[in-house]
Amino acid sequence: MKKIKIFLASSITDLRFDRLEVGDFIRQLNDIYFDRGVQFSLIKCDDYDNAIAADGKQSEFDREIRDSELCFFLFFKKVGDYTRHEFEVALEAFRNNKKPKIVTYFKYVETPDEAQGEVRAFMQMLDGEVKHYYNIYQNIDTLKLGILMQVKLMGLDAEEPKVEGGKVVFGGQTVAETSALPVFAGNASLAGLKEKYKALTQRYYELREKLSSDLDDEAAEEEYRKAAGERAETEKKIREAEKRVLEAMKSMLEKTAEGDLSPRQIAAYRAFENGNYQSALEILDLNEIMSDLVHGEEMFHANRVGVQTHVNELLQRIKVLTARGVDGETAAEIKQIYATVAQSIQECGLKQEPLFKYAEFLYRQNDFMPAIKVAEQLKYYYSDPENPAREEEKAKLCNLLGILYSETNDRDKGEAAFAEALEIYRRLAAQGSAAFEADIAMCYNNFGTLYYDMQRYEEGEEAMKRAVEMYGRLAQHSAAFEPDLATCYDNLGALYSDMQCYEKAEEAYSKAIGIRARLAKQKPAQYECDLAVSHNNFGTLYFETQRYDEAERAYTGAIAIRERLAKQNPDAFEHDLAVSYHNFGDLSYQMQRYEAAGKAYADAAKIYERSAKRSPVGSEPMLAMEYFCLGNVYEETGDERAEEYLNKAYALAVKYPRNATCANLIAAFKRRS
Repeated sequence: MKKIKIFLASSITDLRFDRLEVGDFIRQLNDIYFDRGVQFSLIKCDDYDNAIAADGKQSEFDREIRDSELCFFLFFKKVGDYTRHEFEVALEAFRNNKKPKIVTYFKYVETPDEAQGEVRAFMQMLDGEVKHYYNIYQNIDTLKLGILMQVKLMGLDAEEPKVEGGKVVFGGQTVAETSALPVFAGNASLAGLKEKYKALTQRYYELREKLSSDLDDEAAEEEYRKAAGERAETEKKIREAEKRVLEAMKSMLEKTAEGDLSPRQIAAYRAFENGNYQSALEILDLNEIMSDLVHGEEMFHANRVGVQTHVNELLQRIKVLTARGVDGETAAEIKQIYATVAQSIQECGLKQEPLFKYAEFLYRQNDFMPAIKVAEQLKYYYSDPENPAREEEKAKLCNLLGILYSETNDRDKGEAAFAEALEIYRRLAAQGSAAFEADIAMCYNNFGTLYYDMQRYEEGEEAMKRAVEMYGRLAQHSAAFEPDLATCYDNLGALYSDMQCYEKAEEAYSKAIGIRARLAKQKPAQYECDLAVSHNNFGTLYFETQRYDEAERAYTGAIAIRERLAKQNPDAFEHDLAVSYHNFGDLSYQMQRYEAAGKAYADAAKIYERSAKRSPVGSEPMLAMEYFCLGNVYEETGDERAEEYLNKAYALAVKYPRNATCANLIAAFKRRS
């Protein structure tokens, strides 16, 4: 059992209730971490008899402070002599031994100007002399989330806090209400989404009640479907926005923990903490920082630190923009800022770590080749012995490169990158940190998927089974890993199906669908999409093993979910629906139910016709396949449209001869001639 000591210092009288709440929260963390082999011990200033502090008990406090991993200092109306002394002891110990880590919070104080007397002087001392970033908390939820974030920075485990139903949740337990956190409450985009969701929910139930009394009201039914779709899409956007805010908060906290912040960064982060996004962006004015950066680069040899500071300010602007909400215009600005940062790094020899976030951003924008270029530049930098990087950062970069190479079909490079990532994570885990077990499981899953694509089935099976085993252990301690476990079972089932090990495939798929069905029942908006994948996989398995009735039930289950999701969000789910229509068409064709097959292929074709107008390269090969299948159905039924659809299929196929689907179609036409 790893024991971690936390010291909490504050005014005895002013913050008695807050100390009690912190004590309860530490007990809550112990409940979460106990099975992970971690125990927290909280030492509070009121744990000892204050009456005898003057007779030497303070020396015992001092020893506890020096022996602690974390020291939290809470201030409100005054800075007591004992608390000031304890801060000085902690600061001296940190300067000598790099521990304890010091975290300072002021209650209900937004700026030094609003504080009075000794509190204001102490804040100014922290800012000026000590260069120590202090935090603000307006309520106990802010304080508890801050404590959790500091614990997470210790790297004890891989699980991250998340937002569910307006609550910050960690280890299955509620940490804070987002409505009580200014950084969430002050997000105008998030607030707008919540108001929209509230109005849509009211309208949704009104229409549902109206339909219950008049089932033939087609106009009301159409309006109800539209409201239901908009409501589900808005709920999804709320989840995404809350996740961005939490990620930005964690990222900025990591930066404040490093110290060396510019006055502009400090002011912007305090505005962000208080939920004032617009003020934060105004402080981090893009034109001003760009101008300062250009001037700094001109004076670079005399002021290297200044250039790095301006780069950090640009990166902080990206975090605020991301937390506020990313649209097309914001994405373009973020890309522009990253390009500027990369150029400054290259020209001035600055720290290269921001290039990882740049490559990650490009990957999320599906700009794979530019992302590879940036990531390879960072890997080259890490290979220089004079530029040591943390092992964890190297592993993350190798894993990202493995994914990027796989996306661009450079699988040999992908394999080498995944192997390097796995080696590093194993080495880190061997040093005694269980936090990397999830990363190792992720690497095995990535290997399994890569080997599956390369048809190296035995290696793929071994890798996927290891991933399943590891995620299974993790899921026993935290439900947060259950979706990962289901995905691994799903991947293993697909591999067994390709190997024609159908009993093993069915067993793996059954475990995946069991997890997903339970998750979808609890949170349908979040997990129904995955459940549809499992139904579709079962349909394909049963089709391949000629269990046609079971295949039909599985495919119709997938179609039912995907039709509902596609009505709510066509752009996100219509492609999946087209796949299920095509699969059902193949099944019906095999069973010689040509009318049903024709309808299914036609429904899939309609979806691809719509998407081909937006993205012909991505959709026309699939449309060619649907036309070909329709042509075959019409031939079987003597329909005169057979030749028309076969010709349309051929015309599209020859446009993309390198596409695998089109190449197969061209080969099929040659066999027909």
